[in-house]
Amino acid sequence: SASAGLDDQETLWQAKEIADAICKLGYEVNTLACPHDLALLTEQLRMLQPDLVFNLVESFAGNSAAIHLPALLCEQLQIPYTGANAAAIALSTNKLLTKRWLNAGNLPTPKWYSKEECVHLATLDAPYIVKSVTEDGSLGIEQSSIVESVTDLKRVLRDRSQRFGGEWFAERYIPGREFNISVLAAGGEMTVLPPAELTFNQLPQGMKPIVDYAAKWEDDSLMAKATKRQFCFADNDASLLQQLKTLSIKCMRWFNVNGFARIDFRVDAALNPYILEVNANPSLAPDAGFAAAAWQAG
Repeated sequence: SASAGLDDQETLWQAKEIADAICKLGYEVNTLACPHDLALLTEQLRMLQPDLVFNLVESFAGNSAAIHLPALLCEQLQIPYTGANAAAIALSTNKLLTKRWLNAGNLPTPKWYSKEECVHLATLDAPYIVKSVTEDGSLGIEQSSIVESVTDLKRVLRDRSQRFGGEWFAERYIPGREFNISVLAAGGEMTVLPPAELTFNQLPQGMKPIVDYAAKWEDDSLMAKATKRQFCFADNDASLLQQLKTLSIKCMRWFNVNGFARIDFRVDAALNPYILEVNANPSLAPDAGFAAAAWQAG
């Protein structure tokens, strides 16, 4: 709708840009808005009989936790579609499932507490950041999301639930550098695009270096102006970058992600990398990280 947030409206921009690109390649394109009724979507797809669905669904019936259903429907209808398979989308959309799966694969990720676990905490062993379990695009991420006491943690959890709905959890905040690794997967082959680092060199005093909602979506905000993406690295970063690439490929295989994905990392002062997110449905907007990495790769 016209009142939708910028993170939701971006999907429409992606659809237009991608449809235009496919048309230039000589193909006929129909842009289909995903209805809230799977039976109706089934009927529409059977009527169109597409050779391929370019899947850009970010939520289903207003629910990000159901993001995998259109992909699952394409599988049932035996219609080829782009991006990750339904199972990988479902697994990586739920951040608590993601973190449990990372642990099962011996892949490093910050310690966390579910909302239920937070109720029983007496103290915090470090700063934590409050995040949505299923929403992406930094929804609800603000400077106040980083808490250092149980009292503040419970207050922020309550505030985010009231303001945005859905489920929220606490993840240990890792001070340090932040990296995005974009990966293309096809036929079992993995192509790691040039690594990107998000830098926070001009942060206002007292502000934490995080990619909050303002940094991601509000171009005129102080956080957006202070947050920059860069692809140039010093020679002594080579070992760290190789480690991030290796971990990204392991994530792709462990989550069985095909198509394309972006793996987000934090690296602490001791150069220990931590996986924040396995994004099996990253934004393909022209100004987003995946497209920037693709341009960087030529």
